[in-house]
Amino acid sequence: MGGLAYDAFTDKGGWFNREFLEGVINAGGGGYFDIMNFHSFPTLGGYWTKQGPSLLGPGLLEKTEHIRDELKRLGVKPKPIFITETGHYVKTDGSFQPAPKSKRATWPNSMRRRWRRMSKR
Repeated sequence: MGGLAYDAFTDKGGWFNREFLEGVINAGGGGYFDIMNFHSFPTLGGYWTKQGPSLLGPGLLEKTEHIRDELKRLGVKPKPIFITETGHYVKTDGSFQPAPKSKRATWPNSMRRRWRRMSKR
């Protein structure tokens, strides 16, 4: 399976289908991928926390646990989970605030720290 975009859902005014993962599994796809991988963007972290969107990266652990729970609920054997796309949103058309330069410079290091914490679970 390609990286799962699983945040800004259509039922919340976004552009991603909340039922996509369940549809793939129900169609028999669970046995045809070795890892579960998804995309994680800090500006969309508010879909997973009560804090709302933020440039500080909330939601990564909550999203990972949700996807693990969904796979389990759907009867898929545990699989390694990879984050295959991430970054700070720097679009400047007003839809999100661009990441401050200080965050752009430190993001790779903060992501490594989060990944280490998450991989130890």
